Order: sequence, then C-alpha cells, then structure tokens
Amino acid sequence: MGGVGGRAVEANGGHWTYAVGEPRALARMLRAAGGTRETVRPTSVTLAGQAARSYRMPPYPTGGFYGGHVVVAWDADGLEYQLSGHGYANERRLRFMAQALIGAQRAAR
Repeated sequence: MGGVGGRAVEANGGHWTYAVGEPRALARMLRAAGGTRETVRPTSVTLAGQAARSYRMPPYPTGGFYGGHVVVAWDADGLEYQLSGHGYANERRLRFMAQALIGAQRAAR
C-alpha cells in the first residue's frame, strides 16, 4: 500500500497485523521463541480511556511470530485484541491506530 486517498503513506518500512481471540490463545504470540515460556514484559498505556499494553518484541527469531514488532494489546468483551507493526520506530503510529480502533469499538457498543 503506497497511499490513501491519493496521498502517499510512509509506513517506515513496516508491515502490520491484527489479531482477535481468546486471551490465553493470543498470549502465546507474546512469548519469546525457542521453546521458552518467557513472556515479553509490557508497558502499561491508556488509549481512548482503555487500559492497554505495549510490547517491544525482540528481533526475529527470538521474538517469534512478532519478532521485531511493537504490539499493542487490550481486552474488551472477553476477547483480546492485538495490533502489531514491524519496526520499533512505528510505536507511536501503533498507539494512534489502536486508539482509533478502541474508540470505534466503544462507539459500536
């Protein structure tokens, strides 16, 4: 994707993922690879009035599926939501994207 609405978008070389599911299942995505059960420690953030967590995953392969990604995660309605973007420089963008998604979720309730 090179643009939106006719305007160029710079993704800082990153790609994005979005996951929704049962919290215990998605928690596995936040563990370091290599057979370890070690979970990457999050930073607590509040986005659109919602408690959330921000993770800086170690580079691949140690960081597993999300290697080199920043992941913003939050819980709502019994589900966990994870939004990730490759590249630590995208952390601010991810938080803005998560804030918009959380706001849209709340408006839809």
